[in-house]
Amino acid sequence: MIMKTTTRQKELEKTMKKEHLAFCREYVLSGKNGKQSYIKVYGNKIKDSTAEVNASTLLRNTKVAEYLGILKEEVKEKYNISVETQLKKTAEILELSKQAKEFRTALACVQEESKLGDVYSPEKTENTTKIVWEEEKTYADE
Repeated sequence: MIMKTTTRQKELEKTMKKEHLAFCREYVLSGKNGKQSYIKVYGNKIKDSTAEVNASTLLRNTKVAEYLGILKEEVKEKYNISVETQLKKTAEILELSKQAKEFRTALACVQEESKLGDVYSPEKTENTTKIVWEEEKTYADE
């Protein structure tokens, strides 16, 4: 699927610094890790604390935020990521994980997929639901 480039996207790409554009692309690809994205674009000799501060500053930049929004929408459209598709996948994975008793793996997979679609955001989560499955007991002939 070929994505259409909007007029606004083209304007932003002309006016933004190359590093800022690269940061945005890396941020979307990395699953929204600002520090990691900043280090990848600006070099690994940067201190972690500096990368965190600078990434946070970039993410508050209005042009960067707007461009990130455009890129996120492209990803959602290209990969058909929506709340509905995420819920369907979650239900399927949870069922398979229940059968295989691979709970942590399934949860990690769901969270990573959801990050790509901006459906999951741990900092926005207010309520936590705990799911407990009882072990199936097998009884010997009595």
